[in-house]
Amino acid sequence: MPTAGGRILGGGFGGGGKVWYNFAMVKTNQTKQVFVAYPYTLYEKKPYRRVFERAGAEYGVTFFFADERITNMHILGKIRREIEIADFSIFDISGWNANVALELGMAYALPYVSWYICYNPSKNARRDVPADIRGIDRIQYDDFAELERKLIVLLNQNYPRLQEESLQDHETQMRGRVVSLLREAEGGLPIKEIAELLKCSQGMASVLINGLMESGEVESAGVKKGKRYLLKR
Repeated sequence: MPTAGGRILGGGFGGGGKVWYNFAMVKTNQTKQVFVAYPYTLYEKKPYRRVFERAGAEYGVTFFFADERITNMHILGKIRREIEIADFSIFDISGWNANVALELGMAYALPYVSWYICYNPSKNARRDVPADIRGIDRIQYDDFAELERKLIVLLNQNYPRLQEESLQDHETQMRGRVVSLLREAEGGLPIKEIAELLKCSQGMASVLINGLMESGEVESAGVKKGKRYLLKR
């Protein structure tokens, strides 16, 4: 099967005795552009898009939206083109908006494109996604802070490391590496050095450290620039 310049990761779900596959790829000729579809009436424009701007800043990634580019194409043709040129797409199905659902269906039908769904359960009366897509992994968030944290994990998975693992597995594996580093570092490590040793951004290192502090495995010592992180005794 051709890979169209990318590496097939695979993935699919079954229903009615059939298995349907979306062959998601990580492109080798990445543009560092990610298409985002979301219900415009659900959130204020600036606060929502600022989450994506902050997450993408450290990775040099541009998140773009359909209303930002003017073309002479029919809206569905324009959306299809955006999905195809992006490294991958994100569909925020919070509230189960009809337009976003249509665009997700288009991406699902297109060969050799990669996409993810994200979802805020508080925006839906039933607090769950429709049954047809309930089996697909998703970025679930309750507020913009959690959405930003999970976007950073997603970006760290896709740029530049190309791995066949879920977001949760990737974050768990990275947390384990942080614990190993701190176990060997007497007196702890600053966030900058943790990022350098992990070969990731400081934003990703902060996500990992915050998760470990929330779980009670790591504590901090010092303040501001002198702050260091160490395993909790």
